[in-house]
Amino acid sequence: MTKASDLHHDRLAAEAGRRLHADAAINNRDPILAVLGRHLPASGTVLEVGSGTGSFSRHLVESLSAGDVLDLCEINPNFAERLRSRFTSNGHHPNGPQIRVYEDSVLNLEPSEPYDFIVSGLPFNSFEPDFVSSVLTKYTEMLKPGGYLSFFEYLFIRELTYPFGSKNYRQRVSAVAEVMSQYYKDRNLESETVLLNIPPAVVHHLSQLNGNGSSGD
Repeated sequence: MTKASDLHHDRLAAEAGRRLHADAAINNRDPILAVLGRHLPASGTVLEVGSGTGSFSRHLVESLSAGDVLDLCEINPNFAERLRSRFTSNGHHPNGPQIRVYEDSVLNLEPSEPYDFIVSGLPFNSFEPDFVSSVLTKYTEMLKPGGYLSFFEYLFIRELTYPFGSKNYRQRVSAVAEVMSQYYKDRNLESETVLLNIPPAVVHHLSQLNGNGSSGD
């Protein structure tokens, strides 16, 4: 297989993964939202990364109250503009949290205070392992001790995309899986399988550890 063919197949595989992630976020959000909702704080500061057009954001807005803060981070300028139009009239949602939209990479965020809860909508399997490692490190820096990071991925995503990818693609996806595995080791991990989602998904909840090596619960 030529390098050009490798690149073409890798793009197909990565795009297949991104589309699975995006389509389910738009069309099948309720089963995943039900699982995420059980870990949302009753109040506090929440960050959503990769907000897209706001499929999950709407649920976050409805779950939080006046006095809370919801930050939406979306690097795509068209999506960011839709988020601003949808959620930030006068900076607040009626009777809801203060909402701020950041049109930037999450790696550039410098919040004034750490978050109680981070929801990540990024399709980690579509990225380079170094970038995934940097993002996870950034999440750690931005979470309060005892805070939660939640994100979802699809069951069998690697098996579904492998046939489209080259050897380099398969190695990259395996390297991302190893980065994730190492990150899990230092945190309290709870995973919930959502079979009602199409395709079936698994939602991961990771509790940030405090200085004593235990969660804040």
